[in-house]
Amino acid sequence: MPPRAIRRRRRPPERRTSASRRLTPAALVSARRAAGSPAGLAGCGGRCRPIANMRRLAPSIAIVEIAMKAFGLPLLSLCLLAGTCVAGQDSPGPTLVSNAAGCGRISIFDVAPRSQDLYRARLMNLDGQLPGPAGAKSFRVTPGRHVLQVAELIDPEQFNDVQRRQRDMRANPYKDLVVDVQPNTTYLLGARLVEARRNYITDGSYWEPVIYQQNSEKCQ
Repeated sequence: MPPRAIRRRRRPPERRTSASRRLTPAALVSARRAAGSPAGLAGCGGRCRPIANMRRLAPSIAIVEIAMKAFGLPLLSLCLLAGTCVAGQDSPGPTLVSNAAGCGRISIFDVAPRSQDLYRARLMNLDGQLPGPAGAKSFRVTPGRHVLQVAELIDPEQFNDVQRRQRDMRANPYKDLVVDVQPNTTYLLGARLVEARRNYITDGSYWEPVIYQQNSEKCQ
């Protein structure tokens, strides 16, 4: 009896998805643009913006994945995980004041009239930052609202011995003052002695930070 012929099953040809059949290099470029841009993939360098509509971009991203496999290119991370981002235009940094907008200045130069119970003050902090080099008397700032942290430098002879000791032992000797700075304006900062509260050293109500004068001066 003749041996039976062994029939070998032919392996069906590998099916390619319609997306990969139709995709050409030009289509790949278009798909990548639709997905955001090449910079929108991994390695966006920190200049990223949140994906506005992930559901709308998902088909384009899937096409790019298929295309990478079809052309034998290494797969790229497409930032599909929640919390990641796709790069777009560079996100704006801190707003810089143009020369046209001008600037203003905070000055601690002491010309405070003592006859109005006004005295020297020290600028300790400007918008949460050190205001500038030690010994500076004037500080350039952008127009707009700024928060000044101020310490009083009222003449010591305004207090008796007990008051001076209390003054030196205060837990929080600073007070905040909010100033709306206008362009080309210098603001003179001082400390006002509140006569009616002179004996209330411990709670700090004996003084208050003030802008006692404004001068129109060009600032560059």
